[in-house]
Amino acid sequence: MTPKEKALELVIRIQEEISIILARKIALICVDEVINSIEVGYEDFKSLAKINYYQQVKEEINKL
Repeated sequence: MTPKEKALELVIRIQEEISIILARKIALICVDEVINSIEVGYEDFKSLAKINYYQQVKEEINKL
């Protein structure tokens, strides 16, 4: 799933119940929580890739 697809999925799931503006804010909070939960060790490229992915998801949410 691309970051754009993930961003759209998150916002749509939340938007079913609330406005798009609030849905974006909530989705951004969720993505921040995911990013903050990723532990990165020395040369941990998999975790860095996950962080990069979710940073891109945040960018796509902001474009919606």
